[in-house]
Amino acid sequence: MYTRCIRIRLRPGTTERAAEWLRDFEKRREESLASMRNSGMVWESAFLDRRPEGDEVLLVQCSRDFDATSRAFLGSTLDIDVQARAVMQEIAEAFSTPETMVHLVAEPTQDVA
Repeated sequence: MYTRCIRIRLRPGTTERAAEWLRDFEKRREESLASMRNSGMVWESAFLDRRPEGDEVLLVQCSRDFDATSRAFLGSTLDIDVQARAVMQEIAEAFSTPETMVHLVAEPTQDVA
């Protein structure tokens, strides 16, 4: 299993749209989980970091194969995935992937790797 963080620097004025988008995943939990199963994502957490120099969304994800996960997400026709790609186009100024320095798991379960 592999873990990564995706940082999305938000365009000015899009923070509330980003927050609304992130809250939607919990409201649409079954669709969100179907999307994750479809793409091979094991788990995902999302954070909104409001900063004086510009707001960011941080997505921390776990997958067995991120290449396959990315291909499945980008090719998905599920409504939630189509909408997520559109929202990311709307809100994202830049994407980056910080270097993973440490990943520790004290008690692995099927939900955490």
